[in-house]
Amino acid sequence: MHDHSLNSVQLEIFPGLETKTLPDGTRLLKHPLCAEYLALTPAQQGVFDRFAGGRQVQEVLNDLLHVEERPPLREFYRLVIHAREQRFLREAGGEETTDQQAPAGTGVEWPFGWRLAVVLVAAAVCVPLGVAAIVKGMPSTPHSLGGWAIAVAQVCIVASLSNVLAGCALRGYGRTAYSPGISWRYGLPYFAIDGRDAFMGGRPCQIAVSLQMLVVPLGFAFVAWRLNLGGGLFAGALTTFILSSPFGRTPAHDLLHALFKKDYQLPQHAGTFLGKRLLKSLICRFQTLREQEYFYVYASYAVVWMGALLLFGAGLIHRQGTLLVDEVLFGPDPASRLLALLMLVLLAASLLIPIGYQLWLVARNLFSLLAPYVFRAELSLRGRWRRSSEQLSGEGLAQFLKRCLLFSDLSVEQLAQIADAMTYARVRSGKTIMREGDRGDCLAIVYSGRVSVTKEDESGREQEVAVLGERDVFGEIALLERVPRTATVRSLCRCELLVLEQTAFEQLLVDALGAGEIRTLIQICAFLRRHDLFSTWSDSAIQSFAHMFSFWAFEAGDCLVKENEPNDTFYIIYEGEVEVLQGGKQLAILSVGDFVGEISLLRGTPPVADVSALGRGRALKLGREDFLTFMSRDLRTGVGIESTLESRLAENEST
Repeated sequence: MHDHSLNSVQLEIFPGLETKTLPDGTRLLKHPLCAEYLALTPAQQGVFDRFAGGRQVQEVLNDLLHVEERPPLREFYRLVIHAREQRFLREAGGEETTDQQAPAGTGVEWPFGWRLAVVLVAAAVCVPLGVAAIVKGMPSTPHSLGGWAIAVAQVCIVASLSNVLAGCALRGYGRTAYSPGISWRYGLPYFAIDGRDAFMGGRPCQIAVSLQMLVVPLGFAFVAWRLNLGGGLFAGALTTFILSSPFGRTPAHDLLHALFKKDYQLPQHAGTFLGKRLLKSLICRFQTLREQEYFYVYASYAVVWMGALLLFGAGLIHRQGTLLVDEVLFGPDPASRLLALLMLVLLAASLLIPIGYQLWLVARNLFSLLAPYVFRAELSLRGRWRRSSEQLSGEGLAQFLKRCLLFSDLSVEQLAQIADAMTYARVRSGKTIMREGDRGDCLAIVYSGRVSVTKEDESGREQEVAVLGERDVFGEIALLERVPRTATVRSLCRCELLVLEQTAFEQLLVDALGAGEIRTLIQICAFLRRHDLFSTWSDSAIQSFAHMFSFWAFEAGDCLVKENEPNDTFYIIYEGEVEVLQGGKQLAILSVGDFVGEISLLRGTPPVADVSALGRGRALKLGREDFLTFMSRDLRTGVGIESTLESRLAENEST
């Protein structure tokens, strides 16, 4: 599943970006049209600046591979993809429209403001007093329509005041409040601002703005409790729960992000992690997450918040449930009975919604764990499979397969055998054909239509890495090496697929066609598949890479790589064994399918050990330029190679 779409694109920096450099060297960027934001570390700045004037992604990557201090390749792709999605990088020569303006296109600077120190003092006073007031005051719902009207008005006033004072915190850092006006976001009218410009003020500004919004309802709850304002304590508590919700773009989410997230970016996708990856990350503790602290703190806070909401609702039912039931059954008039019924429904919802949501989170996480074994996506397609000969002529199918790189070297007879073994499937648009992590036992060829290939990041959010069309092959990894699916494949339109199952593949290509050029090609592909370095490569990428190799025969004592001497070659052991020596001490013995030389090639430094042959054998040999050039053409290639490099270096350091 190769992806030339990104690497072949020529990108340039969007003109007119607002920039600000923080004391730690981080550069903040603000888009002039859509009010999107981007943070760049000093290393990322060097990469981003290389696109000035317009350059192809592959060209920039090639340059970086030849410099001594290059950024990690996974970070390079993450930066380019994100900057392109947020329109900080655009296709060279493209004209930007104004269809996406800054939020509502307006911005206001408050006449006065304050900074984090003032907000912290207010929080130190209001937060404990407000929490104590809610706990001790035991708020109750209003008992009449008039009481509800007053409580709703108080919620609107408190939410509005929170936004007004947040604007003051923005002003303290010289930032702009966008879109001031009436909002119905929570189902009630209140004055609101878009405070995303706090991003350009740095983490202190983000903390000040979000914390300021949380302080106001707690302060109001305390005042209402002390002054015994009708419905005020309930309104303060309700507004506190709304603004402190971890779900969506809320002040609480913004605060957690500013405090714990390593990457200085706008909050996003922590909720996805909670719903898809939390249980898996807790069970599979060997998997280290870059944003592990942020995700775990967010998940813990979400659980605590839902627990607090549950206790709040339970307290209301305990104090008012019996009275409300009596009012529903024996109320003096229909209006009072209806009001009591609505209040009962709301109280029940305050209990059932947190419980239901937590059960849904558990179910969704369990599905993510069990899906690879029980709910495999491709199982739903088997009912659609038909013999390919029933839908397509044998001769036409053989000609089609001949144009596929995987089968391009096969004879007419061999192609006919494969065509006869294939099944045909028609898939509707939007159908999940294969799911990342599932156990797979077939490959598929796109006969017509297009499919999208996505991979999940550590939060569980899917990112598209390729779009495949006619004659492209996917799912082949399961045939060459029994590993879980490395990506999710979905149809982008109505598609026709040709499917070849594992058994047929092994019988027709591995066993029956095990001699000559086909066997060599299959062996090379199998070698590559057996190592993490190439475990995510597509069939077409493997095929292209395999044709770039040449054979090199060695005898006992021959040196493949010499410690501290320049190396320009990458090897795959095809036959025989070699030993790895460092300072005369044997570190390892490498055999068929193992790799030599990738560390020195990618780091641009001399090898850290000798590699010598223990006997007669052969190796597949690739020159440095071919290795780096091909690696830079495929997004997942660079990431996979770098992961193996880091793993080997870690092993060397531990010995």
